Amino acid sequence: MIALDNEPLSMVDRVGFNRLMHKAVPRYKIPSRTFMTEKIVPDIYDRISKKMMENISKAPVVSVTSDMWTCDHNNESFLSFTAHWISADFKLEHGMLATKPFSGSHTGENIANELNVIAARWNIPLNKIHIVVHDSGANMVKGVRVAEYDSARCFIHSLQRVITESLKCQSDLMEMLAASRRIVTHFNHSGLAQEKLKVIQKELKLPEHQLVQDVSTRWNSTYYLQERLLEQKRAISLYIADHDKLSKFTPHQWNLMEQCISLLKPFEEITKITSSGLSCISEVIPHVATFMRYLQKEDTARKVPNLLHVLMSLKTEIEQRFQHLDEDPKYFMATLLDPRFKTSFFGII
Repeated sequence: MIALDNEPLSMVDRVGFNRLMHKAVPRYKIPSRTFMTEKIVPDIYDRISKKMMENISKAPVVSVTSDMWTCDHNNESFLSFTAHWISADFKLEHGMLATKPFSGSHTGENIANELNVIAARWNIPLNKIHIVVHDSGANMVKGVRVAEYDSARCFIHSLQRVITESLKCQSDLMEMLAASRRIVTHFNHSGLAQEKLKVIQKELKLPEHQLVQDVSTRWNSTYYLQERLLEQKRAISLYIADHDKLSKFTPHQWNLMEQCISLLKPFEEITKITSSGLSCISEVIPHVATFMRYLQKEDTARKVPNLLHVLMSLKTEIEQRFQHLDEDPKYFMATLLDPRFKTSFFGII
C-alpha cells in the first residue's frame, strides 16, 4: 500500500493508521519503520525488478524515454530512464527502470555513460533499444548520440518552445500576461485577498476557484492562468476597483486574453492527449498536421484579429521545428503502421 500510493514509510508510526489496523485486525502487529526500510521495501524492489527484467527480456525491442532535471529544493540533479515495449499479447507496457542522482558535469559523455550503465543493469543490449526519446537540450542530444542510440526529440518539449517563442512576438500580449501574473501573485501571497475574493465570488455566484499560477516550463499553465482569470473576470474587476495599488485590466487586455485562449485551445487539447502515458510517437505527424490545418483556416484568423502576429509565428515555428517530419523513417513508419492514421496525414506538414 505504501509503495502503490506513494505514502511515506512513517505511516506505520502514525496514531490514526495504528488505530485503524487495531480495529480491523486486532491481533496483527504492524512492522516498525526500520523493518519496512531494511526488509519489506528491498523485498518488494527485488520481486518487481525480477519480474520487470523477465518481461523486458521477452520483448523483441524496447523504446526509452529519458530526461534530466535539477530539484529546486536541494539543487540535486536526476536522470530518468523509462522503458516501453509491446507484450506478447500486444499490450503497451512500460516501466521506470531508473530515477537516479546524476553527479558531475552534465556533459554528453557523462550522460551517455549513465544511459549505458542503466541499460546494462537491466540486461538491455544496444541493438535492442529501438529509440530514445528526449528533450532538445544540446547535452542530452549529444549524450544519446555518443551512447549510439537512435533518438527522437520530445514532441511536448518542442511544442513548449513553439508556443513560448510565439507569445513573445507581440508586446501587448506579453504586457497582458505580465499583468495577469501580478494579479495572481497578489492573491497567492495574501490570505486576506483570498478571503475577499471568495466573498465576492459568493456574491456574484461564480465558481469558488482559486487563481492559477503558471510556471515557465509548462506553457499550458499559462493557458490555465488566463482561462481562470477570464472565468473570474467580474470578481477580479470588482476587487481591483477597491484596491488602488493593483492595475486594472483594460478592455483591450481582456479581449487579448479571450482571443489567446481561443487561439491556443487546440494546442492545450493535444498537449493533454500527448501527456498521457499511453501516447505514442505515431501521433506526432497527425498532431502537427492538425495544427497546420487549424492555423491555415480563414476562420481561425477571423477569431483572433488582435493576435495575427502570434498566429503567423505559430505557423513559422511549427514549420521550422517539424519540417520534413513525414520523411523521417521513425515517424513515417510509426504513423503508417498505426491503424488509426495510416496515410491520412502525410503530405500536410
